Amino acid sequence: EFGYSYNGTAKVDYTINERNSISAHWFAGQGNQVAPVGSRLLYYYEVAPIHVQNYALVFNHTFSPSLTNQLLAGVNYFNQIFDDNKTGFNVPATGLITGSAFTSAPNINIGTFDATGKTPPEGRNDITGHLTEDLSWTVGRHQFKFGGEFRQAQLDEFYHRHATGSFTFDGTKGGWNIPASYGLDPATDTLQITFLTSLADFLTGNYANASIALGDPERQVFVNTYDIFLQDSW
Repeated sequence: EFGYSYNGTAKVDYTINERNSISAHWFAGQGNQVAPVGSRLLYYYEVAPIHVQNYALVFNHTFSPSLTNQLLAGVNYFNQIFDDNKTGFNVPATGLITGSAFTSAPNINIGTFDATGKTPPEGRNDITGHLTEDLSWTVGRHQFKFGGEFRQAQLDEFYHRHATGSFTFDGTKGGWNIPASYGLDPATDTLQITFLTSLADFLTGNYANASIALGDPERQVFVNTYDIFLQDSW
């Protein structure tokens, strides 16, 4: 398996005057990983590129030596998708399936051979923004803090499991009779016989089960949250 991750941060602080200052930062990261998820065929390793960004702008204001305020606005972005390492197949041209909008290989399981199409197209995109207020007031031995936050999360999920088609060939549907001339004993050579009968089922189209998921499973969700706080350090 292999992958990489490239990340960077930029930060700027600016003092406007003795009462006001602002600070801004930006973080960005992107990477990719390719790893086996059940098949030793590189085409059907899982590939999972990821993109992350985070922005924040902070405004600090001093009303008096005992009263200060901080206002923060920030956005966090996350996007990651998953797929087979190799896509771009013209699957409908094979006559194997119809109705799939994807160019990923179907999930085909032939006995104990390495399977194809191990990772269906799927992933999610998250964008979260928030606005935070923090007022600090010092009175004698007490330091009061008042504040709150409004946050909105937007989640876009796209999990297209089984949308490329799924087929299992286990050697039980063709009624195959392995002749003794092959040098195989049904009592002891079950693994080799399963290899042959499963492959024979595949070549003749005798699948044990097959399915495909149709429709649009993509969902977009919005979540709004609020909170307030009050504390006293004495």
